[in-house]
Amino acid sequence: MSETSERQREAELHAWALAGDFNPALRLSAEQAAASNRAILAAAGLDVDAFERKMSIPAWDGANDDMTISFSASRDSCESAKKLAMLQGRDRSDLLRDALSEYLVAHAPRQVAA
Repeated sequence: MSETSERQREAELHAWALAGDFNPALRLSAEQAAASNRAILAAAGLDVDAFERKMSIPAWDGANDDMTISFSASRDSCESAKKLAMLQGRDRSDLLRDALSEYLVAHAPRQVAA
């Protein structure tokens, strides 16, 4: 796609978004928001499944309420976690999720560690 046609397409999408009937006060459930976002991407002409794969966005099925947390850790801690997860035959994410849960149970008041 040429730069001119890309800019034209962006202008068309911008006009389309401005012409929409959007209500900022409307609150959607996570499942509704995911469906709405997929519909917007599809209406913009994108292959939604390919886009989600490329962006590593898991499909929302309503069954998983897990959240992603990003934090910095020392190289040694990261390597140790990777090795321990491999030894235990599981993902590093599973290891860190369990470690966080155990830490919260041991150190947080009951209301927080729920």
